[in-house]
Amino acid sequence: MRMTSSVPFAECFGRRHPTSSTWPSLHIESNAVRLVVSTVILLLGACAGGRGSGSAGATRIASAAKNGADTTGLWRVPRDQRSHGVSAGVVAIAFQHHFYFDGDSVVVSLATLKEWMWRTPDDTYRLRARWQGADLQYLPPFGDWTTLATFRDGRFEQAADGGPFIFERVADRDFEDEDRLLLEPREKHDYRRRTDGTLESSN
Repeated sequence: MRMTSSVPFAECFGRRHPTSSTWPSLHIESNAVRLVVSTVILLLGACAGGRGSGSAGATRIASAAKNGADTTGLWRVPRDQRSHGVSAGVVAIAFQHHFYFDGDSVVVSLATLKEWMWRTPDDTYRLRARWQGADLQYLPPFGDWTTLATFRDGRFEQAADGGPFIFERVADRDFEDEDRLLLEPREKHDYRRRTDGTLESSN
């Protein structure tokens, strides 16, 4: 199996994939199947864009509060709906199939590209969040604001070729082991942290 990236790693994913408005894609090719996988990447610090200052809560939740919508809680794409066919031999896969949103921050699991980069023990982070219209965005540890999902008709959805992935709010009784990971107590990410794990001086 040969794996190639639609965007060279040397460019640190600075350009968007032509078929996606937000996420780069990895193409896994075999003799019979070409799998297009939208992946969550813990963006490299060397390519970090503007960090954003994290404005007041009124700015972050204005879009949802305007409609009186409750967007908080644990949201998950049903297990049997996390992939769908796009065309012959091409399958789209949800890049982030669950997350927890408390109205101010989001908890998500992210992957790293390089072993030497700092990461949490469980690859899960509580990150700064904001609203851009109906889009819920989060600020990765070493990247720029990234759209996680769009809130529409009382639910979140994730754009994808072949149709969006739809998130459902998960009730306490329906939590799975992987969901409980997102609910464990954890501090908000300290954005002073460098890729090597050290903290920038406040001076």
